[in-house]
Amino acid sequence: MTSKRLLKQISFVFIILAIAILAKPILALYSPSQRLNLTCNANLTVIKMNSKLFLAIKYYINGNNGIINYQGILDDGEDIYNVSRAAYFKVNRFKKMVNIKTSEITVSPADDTPLDKIENLIPAAYLVKDQNFKFEIYKQSNNSYIFSTGYIPSFHCSVV
Repeated sequence: MTSKRLLKQISFVFIILAIAILAKPILALYSPSQRLNLTCNANLTVIKMNSKLFLAIKYYINGNNGIINYQGILDDGEDIYNVSRAAYFKVNRFKKMVNIKTSEITVSPADDTPLDKIENLIPAAYLVKDQNFKFEIYKQSNNSYIFSTGYIPSFHCSVV
């Protein structure tokens, strides 16, 4: 009876130890150290056909939430428009890959840019609710970040 009880206790301790060892790598994926927290600024120029878009962008990402504020000027070759918007989004992250899904877009009263003039110049997630956008973020040694949507960097984002 005593040896059975001792065997049960040893088995119980072994099971708890095995669970702790196996759970550590899984829990590490969700630890606060894996959360993305950054605030940075970037200047972006997009030239496509006759359109020229000049934007100052500010990213705020805190864990699972973020905001992209952007403002600037769009010259479509015929008219010049003011751009001043913010995209609120949810963040999912796997290593350096970030997927955002826009939850809200706000357009400043100063923004007079028609959606059809800007929609082919920046990602839909910056313009329309419920849109996804995937990109990678690479932290640099000077605490700035490189944003990339593939093998070519998209822009450099300086820490504020």
